[in-house]
Amino acid sequence: MARAKSVLLTAGISAALALSINSTSAFAAVPAATTAATPIYVVSENAAAATITPILTTGDSDGKVTWAGTPDGMGVYKNAKGTVSLLINHELTAADEVVARTTRAYGGFGALVSKVTFDPTTQKVTAVDEAIKSISWYDYDAGVYGDSPVGPAGLPVDASGSALHSNNLNRLCSAYLSPAGSLLGDSTESVEITTTVTNKVKTPVTDKKGNVVLKKGKPSYKMVEKTSTKTESKDVRRGWDGPVFLTGEEAGDESRVFALEPESGAAVQLPRFGLASWENINVAPATGDRTIALLSEDGSATIGAAGSLLPSELAKGSQLFLYEGNKSASGTFADKAGLTNGALSVMKIADAIDDIETRAKYGKGKKASVSFVEIPWNTTGEMQNIAARLKGTSLARIEDGVFDPTNKNVFWFVTTESAGNAAATTKAADGNARDGGGVWKLTFTDIANPELGASLELILDGSENINLNKPDNLEFDSTGRYLMIQEDPGNNPTISRLIAFDTKENKEAVVARFDSKYFDPKNTSTFMTQDEESSGIIRATGFVSGESFFFNAQVHPTAVAAPVTDDKLAAEVVKMRPDITFKDAAQKVAYKEDVIEGGQLYILTIKDWSQLTWI
Repeated sequence: MARAKSVLLTAGISAALALSINSTSAFAAVPAATTAATPIYVVSENAAAATITPILTTGDSDGKVTWAGTPDGMGVYKNAKGTVSLLINHELTAADEVVARTTRAYGGFGALVSKVTFDPTTQKVTAVDEAIKSISWYDYDAGVYGDSPVGPAGLPVDASGSALHSNNLNRLCSAYLSPAGSLLGDSTESVEITTTVTNKVKTPVTDKKGNVVLKKGKPSYKMVEKTSTKTESKDVRRGWDGPVFLTGEEAGDESRVFALEPESGAAVQLPRFGLASWENINVAPATGDRTIALLSEDGSATIGAAGSLLPSELAKGSQLFLYEGNKSASGTFADKAGLTNGALSVMKIADAIDDIETRAKYGKGKKASVSFVEIPWNTTGEMQNIAARLKGTSLARIEDGVFDPTNKNVFWFVTTESAGNAAATTKAADGNARDGGGVWKLTFTDIANPELGASLELILDGSENINLNKPDNLEFDSTGRYLMIQEDPGNNPTISRLIAFDTKENKEAVVARFDSKYFDPKNTSTFMTQDEESSGIIRATGFVSGESFFFNAQVHPTAVAAPVTDDKLAAEVVKMRPDITFKDAAQKVAYKEDVIEGGQLYILTIKDWSQLTWI
């Protein structure tokens, strides 16, 4: 049975949550803390080039709310009082029995979005809350929104064992925040606006028979409130003027897309964005009255078996999708932003059906012609993915993407694998297996009119000397020259890194990596896990001082041997916080229920790009 959690914070949170990284933990269930410092999971490669400042660690608490683990995609916006709000996905699996014990603020269990308030002046976190307070679900049968989701006919559970189209969120992955004002259109629309006016009117006082009451021979009066309505047509600018956070589930072909209005906490399902195993949704900048978004699918690395007509085989692959909608002057925030009325298309690379053919025909540095072909959105996820597979081109697990800040028509994205390409899968220097994936550059003739076409170029093919290993998340610096690439090597002895790619000089450099003290199995006394990844990188320049980024770390606990027990699961998680003392096994299990896995939130400040070792 799920248990409800307190997610509201009191005014006294600052002293508890605003911890320096070396202060003792404020986890309320622990009677005493150790003298050990909170571990720093990710460290700078060269302090003269870049510094890393942790600002929040999984397990930090104000005594009422504990920040959960597995942080992933993020967005940031400014608040009126000088603070900033970070919206952070937590990629929790709804099928996890421990995850299912906690009911979230939106009414279900599973993944969540935390809202972290940060003060750039004091460099402290001042509040943590759940961002999603309610969800408007889509009913595919009736074609309307309501309090409960109803999906198209499909499988009873997904690949992770979770019920499909339930009111539980499953594995929210990367994310994108459209800044305030970016979803406003160019034109106006005539909208009927009804206003209600209440005035006090001088009214004669009457008796029960309706006769006017006289006083000294004159009528007596009282002031009575009267309400009237007025409807008039006004020209209203199309679009939505506030920030919107977009994210999707990454749990198989029936996974959904959601938009969140962060000030109210209201989220809405976006069926027209399609159903697939979503990595991220990036909204294109400056597209006028149209709303254009690119959606990356992290599905299978290869297409299904040749000649197979099984639906499950035909649906295999990973595609890049494009959504086209139109902004409105009326309706919900999602309606106004153009997120509820659009069409869905899939990318088709000329003369190539998959990653293998694309690399063979075009290779590195040669441009391929690209078009986008419309597919249905109002059918099952399996049928949508079959249509995408047959009409589009599948690449080897498309991960994060980012629009070039210097050219709105250019979109960069990564594939975390290469479909077994020999050059991309040569072993790393440490002898461990790797896959360098690919870094791709998609250039539109005009992103506001994607039907005019685009070209695609493989910029990095995984063979480079930096030995990329499963590139995952991306972000540009403010100049648009340096592309930051985060690795997710998976359960692998190779330490995960944060790489910078100089797009002008075509060179790479290591900016940071996970500390081998905790993530190298050779360090047996301090080892935590070999399943670590950094994630969620977003530009922080303009929110905090200097050329900077926010990013986070996911620290996945080592799998336990059967029989699986709460005590075993908890033991692998509590080792990630050696600075917390637990008095007994029950406290460890309670901590596991609160955090699920490990994680940490950072500010990365670039001091001098030239101090990095470029190769």
